[in-house]
Amino acid sequence: MVLLAAYLPEWIGTETSTSSETATASSVKPRVTFEFPDLLKDSEIQVDTSAYESTPPDPSAKPTTFRVQAASFRDKGDANTLRAKLILLNLPATVVTGTSSTGEWHRVVLGPFERRVDANRALTKLREQGISGVILQ
Repeated sequence: MVLLAAYLPEWIGTETSTSSETATASSVKPRVTFEFPDLLKDSEIQVDTSAYESTPPDPSAKPTTFRVQAASFRDKGDANTLRAKLILLNLPATVVTGTSSTGEWHRVVLGPFERRVDANRALTKLREQGISGVILQ
């Protein structure tokens, strides 16, 4: 009975009042207008580009190089042993000897590296070997 009441107007060809209102509302399409292109058509936008400008490098300035200190030893033989191990890992290692108030120290240093990313890669290789290094400038 409910189905008959619902579909009876379609079978007879008459429409109810709600369907006629819906039909007239759907036949009128709203007009959409965009004002943004008209507002900016002949205008000019001022932008501060100073944040994106790069300054030319100073030719008199010394280029920055990075070094990585792998370890520091009192015994030169220990320093050379670590240096040989790092050379076998394809790392440019050298031993730098220096004196301080506590005596003579032999530092195992990697580098020099022109870019910091290369120094970070060497530091990562050291950490993979269980050696905690530090980046020097």
